Amino acid sequence: MPGSRKRLGYWLSQKKCKKLSFSDIEDALRERDIEPVKIDLEEPIDKQGPFNGILHKLTDFIAKAENGDDEGQKVLQYFESYIQDNPSVLVMDSIACLRTLINRYKTYCIINKCQLLNEETAVFIPPFVELQTNVYETNVHLLRLSKVNFPAVCKPVIAHGSSAHQMTLIFNESGLKDAIYPCVVQTFVNHNAVLYKLFALGRKYTTVLRPSIKNFNNCEDLASIRFDGGEISKPNSSSRLAVQDEREVNGHLHESPCPKILNRIVQAINESIGLGLFGVDVIVEASTGRIAIVDVNAFPGYEGVTDFPGRLADFVREELDKSSHETSVITRENGICNGTNDCRNLTNFRKTDTEKTSMA
Repeated sequence: MPGSRKRLGYWLSQKKCKKLSFSDIEDALRERDIEPVKIDLEEPIDKQGPFNGILHKLTDFIAKAENGDDEGQKVLQYFESYIQDNPSVLVMDSIACLRTLINRYKTYCIINKCQLLNEETAVFIPPFVELQTNVYETNVHLLRLSKVNFPAVCKPVIAHGSSAHQMTLIFNESGLKDAIYPCVVQTFVNHNAVLYKLFALGRKYTTVLRPSIKNFNNCEDLASIRFDGGEISKPNSSSRLAVQDEREVNGHLHESPCPKILNRIVQAINESIGLGLFGVDVIVEASTGRIAIVDVNAFPGYEGVTDFPGRLADFVREELDKSSHETSVITRENGICNGTNDCRNLTNFRKTDTEKTSMA
């Protein structure tokens, strides 16, 4: 029942717990009548329950499993087996959704099909293409076919792990030899070195400004540049790549994106990929003012979000209450109270939430 005491299992790496100050989150959860229980992945999960929901960031294991790692595959097998046997347990977020998200190419393809991307909203994804191997002639052909222009950013296909932010900025076709394969190559859009991070909890979000890569003009002859995208976009970044030459600043520098459009971006990604805890990186194209979506991240750090522990706890409470209500409705609809065994899997079941709000 909504408002009743809930039991939340959670698994986050030690590094993630420290970064989020998870002890504060635990306190906030308890204040909302939610008992947080840390899950031990080396023990059977069913012996650690029962749980109303599970909050996790298993993306490390998902990425390992995608690369054939035995440990990653084993952890996911146990976890998914538990979820299959306990379909009423709410999972934040589903493994299937996260498998899609950690693949940059698949994520871009899904977002690229959203109705949000049109001339009316002026939202777009810069042209992109997936390159599997370092075969120059083939790659040049694929770039041209996908209308990827230079300069371009080469990003790892797997958008998680220690190498996820290791990128290469290339300025001409010969720069393809400097890329690390496999990769997604995307047209670089001048944006006056300003990045907007949308930190989302469901359909609510906070906008945080961060440094980004400076503009590049008349740069066809420049040598390729390797960089760490995570380091450049840190709040206190000292990277020379993030220092914008005032002579090359466009008039859209101080033009912030329309909040209504940002809200629609968050809603579109929430619906199309099925995520509740995510971050979206957007930039404003210097020459046109259009909004470009350049990255999506699972369960980010939420740095710069005020009272994040309380907001996360509110989100978890709301999701658990909705899940309890939906379980009750489906139980009645399927006649389980009358002794039948028909029960729908709730893992990906959600009613459409028409709320359009911002945490900003």
